[in-house]
Amino acid sequence: MKVRSLPTSLFPLVTAVLLACALSVPVAALAVSAPALQSSSLPSPSELESLISGPSASPASAGEAVAGCRRIAAEFDDRDIARFLFQYGRALAAAGDPGAASVMLARTFILFPESRWSPAALLASAKLHREALDDETAAAILARRAAASARAMGLAALAAEAESFIAAAPPSLPPSTPQPTAP
Repeated sequence: MKVRSLPTSLFPLVTAVLLACALSVPVAALAVSAPALQSSSLPSPSELESLISGPSASPASAGEAVAGCRRIAAEFDDRDIARFLFQYGRALAAAGDPGAASVMLARTFILFPESRWSPAALLASAKLHREALDDETAAAILARRAAASARAMGLAALAAEAESFIAAAPPSLPPSTPQPTAP
């Protein structure tokens, strides 16, 4: 039997489909266990944002944001999916689940690399890897990619924030490019 290989031009498409399938399973699992919210309507992006990082943000409001995100995942509407995944990741992080948050943020930049939410998701994931998951190598890689992506999209403030995060790396991390040694 002769085995045929895929043309290299199809690799990005095949990779995206495989990732989408693999990453969609946990979203469905989270949606099934969603508690009912008091309101019958789905929370808006601005309502989620206020629960995650607004003046009244707290662990309780983060839990409410996660519940809202689970409900949105179960009854999805016409919202910006990249923004939703980014907010869902931040809500999970604020609720104290950095592992699940990292996965949700990864969905943002893997599935929607051209979205304006992608560099922010990369940087949020880098922060989680440094602060909660104790993985400085992953944090540095994600932050460098966030800075490059933000610069390419013209998001100067976000690029500067990512570069500042990179500069604050612990001294034990090797530099991204080899440094010349003195003779």
